[in-house]
Amino acid sequence: LITPLQPDLVGEYNFIYEMQCIRSAKKKKELLKTFLSKNYIDYFCTFMERCYADWYNEEYLSTLTDMIIDIIIKMDDENIAFQYSKVLFTITYSVDDYTVILSYVEKIDVLLNKYKAEIIALAYATALFNVSNRANNYGKSLEQANKIKVLIEEYKTPEFAFAYAKSLVNVSAKTNNYNEILEQADTISELLKEYETPEIALVYAQALVNVSAKTNNYNERLEQADTINELLKEYKTPEIALKYTQALVNVSNKADNYDKSLKQANKINELLKYYKTPEIALEYAQALVNVSVKTNNYKERLEQADKINKLLEKYPTNEIALAYARSLVNTALNSDSCNIIISYKTEIYNLYQEYKTLGFAGCYAMILAILSFNLDTADEIRNICLAGINEIKADGFNSERIEEMAKIIGYHLIKKLN
Repeated sequence: LITPLQPDLVGEYNFIYEMQCIRSAKKKKELLKTFLSKNYIDYFCTFMERCYADWYNEEYLSTLTDMIIDIIIKMDDENIAFQYSKVLFTITYSVDDYTVILSYVEKIDVLLNKYKAEIIALAYATALFNVSNRANNYGKSLEQANKIKVLIEEYKTPEFAFAYAKSLVNVSAKTNNYNEILEQADTISELLKEYETPEIALVYAQALVNVSAKTNNYNERLEQADTINELLKEYKTPEIALKYTQALVNVSNKADNYDKSLKQANKINELLKYYKTPEIALEYAQALVNVSVKTNNYKERLEQADKINKLLEKYPTNEIALAYARSLVNTALNSDSCNIIISYKTEIYNLYQEYKTLGFAGCYAMILAILSFNLDTADEIRNICLAGINEIKADGFNSERIEEMAKIIGYHLIKKLN
């Protein structure tokens, strides 16, 4: 027996091709009416979902869809219209091409104009949200979001407000302009005041995180974090708590001194004690890395590294391990002991061997460069540091940072030889 193709690409294409070859418009309509009848509609919708996913670029498929929609409109059956609007909706998350998915979303709008049903309108709104995400610029994304805004004026429900709020976050992701991002967040804030749902509150929290990421002003970042904290006090969800910790990481990054940065990290630690999630643990680790950068004191840097190491024991994730490796690199920069730096190199090397990613390769290259500055002889630099860089490259890892570290090691090697 020959196992059939999954999905049945040949069968899907043959259907499209055969429908195109039928010259009689009447026969085509009769076939499509049969497919759309109660006995076959479920099977037909499932099959068409696969056709759209696999053959969305076939020009005739769009023409065929127009015929199907025309028949559905004449059938005057809201349930069938809804079922097929769901089929068209699936295109918006299975296909990446903005122009293609927009053309099919407009076909849902044709069904909505006929039936005015809330369930079809919601499918349309959710599809528009997906289109706003696929748009490649701020203007196009905002255009789709505004279409959802029009729907809210007719269908005043939290579900439509939620779709609109999410689309505004998509819009904000398409620009680096602080004021434009803040404008979208303010609009979501107004939605939250009207609908007061935890879902919209979470979207607002995400929007505020986006705002904080686009400003270099410490006080502005702190303001966004404080607003999310107020949301957390009201809605008390772990998801909003995570957004608050992300905002606090942003604040800790722009603090102008060690104490300010540490204060934000400590806030995250308090949340971690309550929520105990690996996601918040990661944010705490990243904040501690930020804290370590704000001081040149070896003991203070080592203290942050030790905290991350304890986190890693409890939450053994790739990301927290990488934060630990970075904190060791930061600590090594302020150590005047070659033996201590060698011990950090060993720890980072072990992490590199365990996880084998570019991030760990970069950390290993950096510790090797730091070590090359502290070794006494050219042979030591060659046998330890240069050999380590060669091992990284042999493993297939390379980047500008790794090349930069290799040059530093080479410089120290030449200096010792001279």
